[in-house]
Amino acid sequence: MSVDNAILLIFITLLSLNNASGECVASTNCKCVMPNGEGYDFSSIPPGEFNGFIESTTKNNVTFYFHPCSDASLNVPGKNTIGCISPKGVSLCMYNATNNQSISLATADKSSSITFASNSEPQILFPFNLTDGIQRTATINFLCHHVIDIPTELVLYNISKELNFKLYLLSPKACKIAMHVGGLSTGSVLVIILFIFSGIYFLGGALALKLLRGATGWEMLPNQKFWFDLPALVRDGIAFTFNCCRVVSYNEI
Repeated sequence: MSVDNAILLIFITLLSLNNASGECVASTNCKCVMPNGEGYDFSSIPPGEFNGFIESTTKNNVTFYFHPCSDASLNVPGKNTIGCISPKGVSLCMYNATNNQSISLATADKSSSITFASNSEPQILFPFNLTDGIQRTATINFLCHHVIDIPTELVLYNISKELNFKLYLLSPKACKIAMHVGGLSTGSVLVIILFIFSGIYFLGGALALKLLRGATGWEMLPNQKFWFDLPALVRDGIAFTFNCCRVVSYNEI
């Protein structure tokens, strides 16, 4: 086992404890939210140096280039990357130094949503076909490394006999975070409920008084005496508060 793989195994053992189990509902292929409001957003992963592509470590002369969550054309000086250059762009590219050839494996819209491995690591799957037509998968597992301050790194961990690939992306932006879910706040909901019940109270009460008592004008106001006395009640309440909750007697006046 190489030193890189040994270090990676230590990261996997320690950092997988950071990911709690639970369904993570995807809003995009790179973002998901759990029931507790936490989730993952890989769109903020820092771009790599090759037009935004992050270069992986090399294994068996094979190197991957990953453009997180969106597509671009790859250009690496000294390497033939024409297979990963297109108007639409690519998200995952494989380069083989043996024959100096590059292959576009997938675009961002062809990737899976965020799923979870058996050890709760978040991952994104990239299904692809080579010239033999057999469907294969490149899996990128995301590891949060906020414990140790190291830059974002893409590690090519394993190449199976069937040419399925497994990579690990280590980044502080791969950590679980509190997600801001769009929607009405609690205060907004309470204000809406207040207006609804106020409308029912005043309109319903006025209609009932009109039909049952034949009320007109101000007489249609429900609990008319209370609302007319409300300003005086508020004034007395303010005076009571400023007098330190002490009732002022007639003699003191």
